[in-house]
Amino acid sequence: ALSGMARPLGFITLDSGINQIVWNDETERILTCLQNGTMAEFARPVVECIDSSETYEFALDFRAVAPEAPEEEEEEPEVDEDELDEEQKRERKEKQDSKEQKKGEEEVEVD
Repeated sequence: ALSGMARPLGFITLDSGINQIVWNDETERILTCLQNGTMAEFARPVVECIDSSETYEFALDFRAVAPEAPEEEEEEPEVDEDELDEEQKRERKEKQDSKEQKKGEEEVEVD
């Protein structure tokens, strides 16, 4: 009847709408990009494990990845360095050094 064609198995319910679906032949997984910004990777269903005798809704194993949102940087007003007193210059330098150190730490962290 349906030889060589896809056979519908049922459906799954998600917390968000889907923007895009991509199939990976190598891993046999589906990657979905959801409207809430999350990416979810679903394992291929095992046809024999799906019981559609009462409903066509079923569950799939998946892992979700929520991308990290970049931190907003504060805009500092342009200030003429000659107008600052020594304490203000020192505070600005410490703040700049702290930002550079954090940036260096972020670049080093690799999972």
